[in-house]
Amino acid sequence: MTLRRHQVSGALTLQRLAASLLTILGAIAFVVASLGLYGTLAQTVEQRRPEIGIRMALGARDVDVLWQFTLRGLALASVGVTIGASIYPVVGRLLKNQVYGVGSIDTASLAVTAAIFAIVSGAASFATALRAARVDPTRSIRAE
Repeated sequence: MTLRRHQVSGALTLQRLAASLLTILGAIAFVVASLGLYGTLAQTVEQRRPEIGIRMALGARDVDVLWQFTLRGLALASVGVTIGASIYPVVGRLLKNQVYGVGSIDTASLAVTAAIFAIVSGAASFATALRAARVDPTRSIRAE
């Protein structure tokens, strides 16, 4: 019995290695995408700092600026999720033979990934929006 288990384990080693590599690469891609979204939003806030300062000097509330940048970040994330969901069936067919028990279109995986990315992008959007809401109007106007 143990010889048979050893043979089966040896036969599945390559598949386990491929699955582990795909998991690691997927996690790296997720982290890079999250950092890219945060970096893009942070750069947008930095470029628009004078405009934000003028708006706040003219009476815009912190909450308005917070919502503006949070919604902007979520809109960017939704575009990314939409593009990813449209590419998913093609990539799913290519990877169908690599992962046992997963069909070419696994809606549960797609939904979980989209939800996690939405949560992470919401947090990144909120963090940059907080930064935008803390802009001091007098400093940003003087800087211009």
